[in-house]
Amino acid sequence: MKLLMNQRMNSAPSSAALLFLAGVLLFVGLLDGQWALAEQPEDDEDPDPCQWGNPDALSDAFGKNIPETCINVPYDDGTDTVVLKRCYYSYIPDSCYQDGAPKEIPLVVDNHGNTGCPLYQAGYSSWMEKAEEECFAVMWPSGNYDSKFIFGSCFNVPGFLRSDDWGTNVANANNVTTMPCCCFEGLGIPDKEPNDPLFLKLAIETMVEISTAENEIAIDANRVYMAGHSNGCFVSLAMAALYSDTIAAVCCHAGGVLTPFPADYTPVPIWMVHGTIDRVVPYGGQTMLNYPGVGAVGFWSMDDQMEYLATQNGCSENGQVGFSESGAEGRVLTRSNCKNDATVELLELTNVGHFPYYAKPEWEEFAFAENEGFLVPFDTTALAWDFCSSYTRGDSAATTEAPIHEEDEEIDDETVDGIQIDDDDAGPLPEPESAPEVEEEVDSALAEESSAPTRIGMEIALLLACGTIAIATILEATIL
Repeated sequence: MKLLMNQRMNSAPSSAALLFLAGVLLFVGLLDGQWALAEQPEDDEDPDPCQWGNPDALSDAFGKNIPETCINVPYDDGTDTVVLKRCYYSYIPDSCYQDGAPKEIPLVVDNHGNTGCPLYQAGYSSWMEKAEEECFAVMWPSGNYDSKFIFGSCFNVPGFLRSDDWGTNVANANNVTTMPCCCFEGLGIPDKEPNDPLFLKLAIETMVEISTAENEIAIDANRVYMAGHSNGCFVSLAMAALYSDTIAAVCCHAGGVLTPFPADYTPVPIWMVHGTIDRVVPYGGQTMLNYPGVGAVGFWSMDDQMEYLATQNGCSENGQVGFSESGAEGRVLTRSNCKNDATVELLELTNVGHFPYYAKPEWEEFAFAENEGFLVPFDTTALAWDFCSSYTRGDSAATTEAPIHEEDEEIDDETVDGIQIDDDDAGPLPEPESAPEVEEEVDSALAEESSAPTRIGMEIALLLACGTIAIATILEATIL
């Protein structure tokens, strides 16, 4: 992307299609940036460092039994419903097989970022090490890595969440419609297919089924926790919205809310960590497009997201504490006294970018660059586990059509989540409004509202934006 933007161009392309293509690449580049994996160390010798399609990729890399399982997921290709083969890696630590270990254990689903993969996510997220320490299972799903997606591997996350859907004005809100993300196929916005929340739902059910049938250790279906980085955090929060009957809690890094929460949503506890200088998913939100008849499209601010989640979870109290720990500073923001005790918590890290993890030695160079010269000095994954593991879903998981599978609050005055507290400021929130009904078909709901962006309107806006950005880029490059 930097090459495209900085390269001297001797002559402008004559084709409007090339202009539009260049524009959409720039547009998606602004949206996607280095998204989570740019997050992989460069390896000039290996053309496929993620080892897509290798069922032994994680087992070979870490010297542990981390098998791959593949399932068939329904896929609507526009003419008929077919199936896609989708895969995930799973890990149950040896510590869970020791005498005295529990025979029913939780599951953490750790989703990689856009352009990422299970191999690298398992390498830097620290969920593997935490599982060995605490005895729980981990799943690393594989996103879509078809060559048609112009920025590589991705999870497809529904969008079109509007701030006026819930009727709250937040002082630092940016009032945009959230954009679907992150499986871009050239021009236009991502389609509804592939349905990645459905894939993850079926993968969870399959892992629960296999563990019960084949292992001496079973997965506790009432303790399934969603985690992930960036695009992986987006899809984890989408899972909470769409499958709140399955997810016990969410604890994820550097992502946010894109997907509308439906009327039958049951409050799910949510923990997020986000850096204040994140350039990929900005803390204060970002408007990607703003066109007449369409409006602003992009990411919500974290303030917006906290209020939306508090409204959905029926929270009536807020809390805010500042902290300072080993050179790191920030705040812990909470929304509590919620329905089903479904607290919402945000760990805000000052002067941290898109990598709010504790960096292992082999990842320090990348983290240093991504966080603009700063390394997070404590284990945010441990804090995520402390939050998620304190929750158990009360009801039995609803069963989706079985896939075919194959083996291949009160805040402590001294500390919060183990971090030293400097100050606190808590008080009641206004009485939350009841959650609005959200149509199952988001496009239909949007079409009913004349001011809402439709898919056709969005694509027209994108085409206009692409051409404008491309022309500006060509002029700039020619001048340079």
